[in-house]
Amino acid sequence: MNLRETKKLGMNTRFVFAAPRWWVSAIVILILSSFFFTTGSWLIGFLYFGLPAYLSALLAIPLARAMKVRYWLKTEMFLNMFQVILSFILLFLFLYISYFLGAGTLSGGIDPFMSLFFMAFAIPIWLRWTYLASIITTHRGKAMVLTLTYPASQILSFAILPYLFGNLHGVIVYLVLYSLYTSISILFAFIFTETMDRPLKRVLGVGGLEFTRWALEHYKERTELGKRKLEEIFRGFGKDALIDIKVLKFLRAGKTHGIMAVHTAHMGPFGEVGGSNMPEKLSRMFNCKNFLSPHGASTHEMNPTDIGEIKKMAEVIKSMKSKAVKVSEPIRVDGKVKVMAQRFGDYLMIVETSHPEGTEDVDPSVAMLLEERIKNMGYEGLIFIDAHNCSTEHADETFVHSERYREMERSVLSAAERLRDAELQHAKLGIGTSKSLGMEYGIGPLGIKSVLIDAGGRRSAYIIIDGNNMVCALRDKILEGVGKFADFVEVMTTDNHYVNRTHGGSNPVGLSGGHEEIVRACVESLRKAVEDLKESDIHVGRSELRLRVFGHGVPVKLLTVPESVSAMGKSLAFLNLLSMVLIDILLAILI
Repeated sequence: MNLRETKKLGMNTRFVFAAPRWWVSAIVILILSSFFFTTGSWLIGFLYFGLPAYLSALLAIPLARAMKVRYWLKTEMFLNMFQVILSFILLFLFLYISYFLGAGTLSGGIDPFMSLFFMAFAIPIWLRWTYLASIITTHRGKAMVLTLTYPASQILSFAILPYLFGNLHGVIVYLVLYSLYTSISILFAFIFTETMDRPLKRVLGVGGLEFTRWALEHYKERTELGKRKLEEIFRGFGKDALIDIKVLKFLRAGKTHGIMAVHTAHMGPFGEVGGSNMPEKLSRMFNCKNFLSPHGASTHEMNPTDIGEIKKMAEVIKSMKSKAVKVSEPIRVDGKVKVMAQRFGDYLMIVETSHPEGTEDVDPSVAMLLEERIKNMGYEGLIFIDAHNCSTEHADETFVHSERYREMERSVLSAAERLRDAELQHAKLGIGTSKSLGMEYGIGPLGIKSVLIDAGGRRSAYIIIDGNNMVCALRDKILEGVGKFADFVEVMTTDNHYVNRTHGGSNPVGLSGGHEEIVRACVESLRKAVEDLKESDIHVGRSELRLRVFGHGVPVKLLTVPESVSAMGKSLAFLNLLSMVLIDILLAILI
């Protein structure tokens, strides 16, 4: 997915907000209730509006706890406040409509205003069911129980009022009328939610409401339950794939000083789910503070489905056999696709970018094909790093048959040819870290890490920012700021989608400004790498493992199906509500 598609998907988060404290909604309900009947007793307004809202909250929360449904008092009170406001608006609207109907009665002797009166209280129940059945719980029975607490409380209030004022005439008829309108609201709401739920279920086997419910749980509440449920969903429709892993291990006195892992698993989809925040997850599993995780050739189709798959990767990397290698001097190849290259034994490591043109993910097949090409030149393998350092809305992924691949192939083969007979020698190595900046800069938990390699007096610096791509203007500022520390420098990002929890689902490094602070942090990390520069042993290892990932075409389905359903949902909701009101009116005429 490119930035435009990610932003489109992330824009849905603008509707997510936290409900106010329960007592705020309770006070608003009380104020509205007391002002409704301006010419009569405030008690009437309280019985019609306030009592049902408060009583429903007293019923719904204990029932939710008994049914093991995560539901909060502040959410219930806010939903009830919204119910009161809608009933308020509809009641005034229907009051004016009743004037056009005259003072007569409908068939059955029912005052037309009373029919409209009960409709005003029943119609908002449509929204209550829709919210509870899609956001709070996708279990239809539990959603029905929580939905009915409000109409049950409303019925009680309608029954109390005639009793207090000594007028029991027609109370049974009115209660039946309200119950009928409420049943119609719930029926049409049920039809709406079921219709919205089906498309994704037919495509991926998971209901759209269930997916939305747990995605919001993880995004808004950030609970472990939401993460686990989403990973169960992803694992259900995931596919097995072979992941290529290449590792550079940096040793001092026989002990691991740092690890750089380049692989074809993707750092998504979002938050803490699956492969997201993989750099920090792997760093914790290794207990390695100098863990480096640049972005390899990988797309969203290669998102690991759950934390168990990340643990598999960690186990493979830990047990991977490696061999000591010498290092060549670095080189750079310019062109439409720029390449910084260096040999590690018989492995060629390249970092590619098209800056200032925008770049997106590179398909794993690209790296596989390039590796086969350089193997024909005598190399053992290719360590392919996508710098992922220039974010634009219209940049697309790189595939084997794309024009960008042709330019990349020229640059990579040119670098391979120039380094084929390069002298290999022992190297000095230093690693530095800066964690002074955080999510507001688009930078994830691992911060900014720099690897400095001195081979034959020529220094190469690899700056790795734990983020999801970078605004285009920033790369050159960083290279200018750190140029005095090395002969060749490239800055890259991990593509960690963890940072997209902010800024509407899209948060490349530098999006919110602070470019000078980011440059200073990069300088700080590279200065620390210079101070850490010492003779080191470098080992190269390679392995392959089977992981459960999203699979071919799944990210596109996860993007296009909800988008289509969302576009359809607005019209469907309008037609559904219109049909419900027309049925209500027809019944009022016939009764």
